[in-house]
Amino acid sequence: MNLLLLPKTLVHSLPWFWTSLKMVMSRLLRKIVLRRRRGEPETILTLNLMIMQQKGKTRNRRKTKKMRRQKQRKKIRESVWMSPQLAISTSEQEGVRPLIATALLKG
Repeated sequence: MNLLLLPKTLVHSLPWFWTSLKMVMSRLLRKIVLRRRRGEPETILTLNLMIMQQKGKTRNRRKTKKMRRQKQRKKIRESVWMSPQLAISTSEQEGVRPLIATALLKG
């Protein structure tokens, strides 16, 4: 929904709109200032695009965090159970495991 197309009377009757607008504008300004400092070109996205980005960001962050955790768990599982004969506990040394694995593979 494009907030810029709403009729003015409706917009003025929404206090949340102004608070969110202030927050978005302050974020925009902060981004512009940071870009200026780094000497990058400053591009201002349209308001509704910014709002959409802010909404999506937290969701994406949560998702990536979850995915990362899943990957780590999988890695640990695979490193502990490389093969059924290799039920080696994680407390054992890291260097021993690949040697045994190669020995088993060679026969």
